[in-house]
Amino acid sequence: MSKKEIIMQKAIELFSTYGFDNTPIRELCQRAGVNIAMINYYFGSKEGLFEAIIEYKSHYMKELLQGLQADTSMTEMEKVNLLIDQYVNRIWSHPLFHKILHQEMMLKSRPEVNRIIEKMFSRNMQFIKSILEDGMKKGIFRKIDPEFTIASMLGTINHFMNTPAIYLLLSGEEQHTDPYQNDAIKKRLITHLKQLMEAHLLKK
Repeated sequence: MSKKEIIMQKAIELFSTYGFDNTPIRELCQRAGVNIAMINYYFGSKEGLFEAIIEYKSHYMKELLQGLQADTSMTEMEKVNLLIDQYVNRIWSHPLFHKILHQEMMLKSRPEVNRIIEKMFSRNMQFIKSILEDGMKKGIFRKIDPEFTIASMLGTINHFMNTPAIYLLLSGEEQHTDPYQNDAIKKRLITHLKQLMEAHLLKK
């Protein structure tokens, strides 16, 4: 891992714990083993660091969605199922980054950062929407509302990730259980989403 990547990783850990505003840049330097000059060299500022984290972390999903859109060997339902697999696994592997994104979207205290987050989500949603629309054009999917379908799919994931206590209450599991460390729960979520989307999208 490069020094630049180490700085971003330590920043994610601190931002998710203390919030962006309450994270001292000196503590970040100490955790990453760098000085302030190096952070300024790589990112220009604390805000620039945050923006770089978003761009770096969103690159994987951007490449995945572009590849799915261009892939002619898969059906649209296969693409949706693969997207569910990848999206859940990606968030499950990076829960702190996911937490930071939603903190920023709720606070809306940094307009420039929010514009970057919104641009990232908008780009991803357009790729998913195109897959759904292609499925409708080919007659594989019934006529659905693409925007609300995306909201139903991603909203379920986001609700689960942001409010694990509600899932634990519904499931009857111990309240000290960490859903993000439980592969059985992850598999259950993926299976549910695939069943939900297949029932919603496919023509009977």
